[in-house]
Amino acid sequence: TNIDLGHAMDKHLYAELPTEKKEPCVWPFERMNVDTLGRVALCGQDVSFRTADKFPNLWDHTVKEVWQGEMFNWYRQMHLDGRGAEAWPCRNCSAWFAGVRDWEHGWLKVLKTSGDRMKQVLGEDLGAEVEIYQPDNDAQVVTSSDS
Repeated sequence: TNIDLGHAMDKHLYAELPTEKKEPCVWPFERMNVDTLGRVALCGQDVSFRTADKFPNLWDHTVKEVWQGEMFNWYRQMHLDGRGAEAWPCRNCSAWFAGVRDWEHGWLKVLKTSGDRMKQVLGEDLGAEVEIYQPDNDAQVVTSSDS
């Protein structure tokens, strides 16, 4: 997503964006976006699902297969290697370059502090058993060739 500063309500975040970004974006590590057609987008910045053709459709694959699949792992590894800005659409993401997405605030922090409670509530309310991803500080991306 590119921000038109003439229409931005928080211009200070986007006024002078860095030209390089080495710190990984959190979104490929903490969430995926799915629409009602089962299409998957890399992140919430891809509101038009331009990356949907890179991922399997959830009508044909499980969430786990897509989440742990080759393409999500490729994006994660690019970001971990400090090369996220080489990947499309990340190289044009004003939210990532502005630091709107960071590791101090976000779903990883929520999961670390309330993941067990979330599992309990989903189990009691929906009868569902869920797996909560809780990375450690030395987390590495696992590719299909590593397993």
